[in-house]
Amino acid sequence: MTIPQSALWYLRGQLSEMQRRGYNTVFVSSVGEAGELEQVAHQEGIRVFPLEVSREIDPLGDVQSMWQLHRLMLKIRPDIVNFGNPKTGLVGGVVAALWRVPVRVYTLHGLRLETAVGAKRQILMWTERLTMSCAHHVVAVSPSLRERTLALGLVSPHKISTLHHGSVNGIRTMNVDAEQVEMLRSRLGIPKEALVYGFVGRLTRDKGIGELISAFQILRQTHPEARLLLVGDFETGDPVDEVTRRQIEASDSILWVGYASDVVSYYGLLDILVLPTYREGFPTVALEGAALGLPLITTDATGARDAVQDGVTGLRVAVGDVNQLADAMQQLADDQPLRRRFGQQGKTWVERDFAQERLWQEWDTLYQRLLTESRSGQPMFGSHRSKRPCMIGAGGIVLLALIKLRTRRATDRSHDDKRG
Repeated sequence: MTIPQSALWYLRGQLSEMQRRGYNTVFVSSVGEAGELEQVAHQEGIRVFPLEVSREIDPLGDVQSMWQLHRLMLKIRPDIVNFGNPKTGLVGGVVAALWRVPVRVYTLHGLRLETAVGAKRQILMWTERLTMSCAHHVVAVSPSLRERTLALGLVSPHKISTLHHGSVNGIRTMNVDAEQVEMLRSRLGIPKEALVYGFVGRLTRDKGIGELISAFQILRQTHPEARLLLVGDFETGDPVDEVTRRQIEASDSILWVGYASDVVSYYGLLDILVLPTYREGFPTVALEGAALGLPLITTDATGARDAVQDGVTGLRVAVGDVNQLADAMQQLADDQPLRRRFGQQGKTWVERDFAQERLWQEWDTLYQRLLTESRSGQPMFGSHRSKRPCMIGAGGIVLLALIKLRTRRATDRSHDDKRG
């Protein structure tokens, strides 16, 4: 993964479970801003190695990451690799293919290209195809993500699957500390009678933050006591517009608390969870909220539509539609029995279909099947890997050529600046 927080939050327990099942498990990511990689080692009881990978398009940096990973391969010499996002999938997929790692799995957590346009979209399409061609199998974390990937022609149907009902890691049991919740309520100045909407995640354009703020302003006309709690940081890679950011920072009714390592107590403050996203893989926050009995409002975007049963555990609205979002927020504000029913049904649904232990068993079964087929020389899930193990031939040459050209241009600009 690119950042160690992925293991601390989204993969919590899975790595140690694989270690318990007999795998010699290793986690590779950046060190983290506060050295979180070492926390992963302590939390999961596994070995960890640092690898710096940029989340954005960075050809020169990607070459450096490939070299670092090549050196790590010399130390680890893995039988199975699982790459967990687009950039580590690209960097790791190419290196692992060159190393001919016996089993290569790409976990698809979402498609950034869905909201990209122009040349950037074409680059992302190409890199996803390259990444998936270097993997023996692709695991999409939701059914709709698998469907979208196939519709875009990124991979063959036999090569991509969704385990069990989907999700990144299932949902662990969570308990809300009532005393901690009341301390937070007091610190944030939230009146007990206030209806609290909440958003948990990165504050970016793709998460629909602009639409959320606009819809909340409409809601406030009929429910002036309502509050909106935002848990997460702004990001420069996909920033919200300046008007939206100023509204967040200036409004007394919008409570922005920034990043939180433990969000369970914040869930305890909420009456309704809102995720007006443009695209997802499978939003873990939606399942966490449902597990704690919260009704959800989300969109019909890829991944998001899998996280709510419309009219049963919550409501779905069209992507980018502020009026529909405001109407849904209004509907739940005015109907407490409906909120309660959605919450109860959501909790039952999550407990039944998204238990971590079942998903972990699915991962174990997949790894063992792929490993057995690799050792026997059989095609993996029908893929003819002996004929075309990876698009590393022509694709790899083009990639390296692009990187070389970008590096040369950067060097030339640097020399020009110095002469200037």
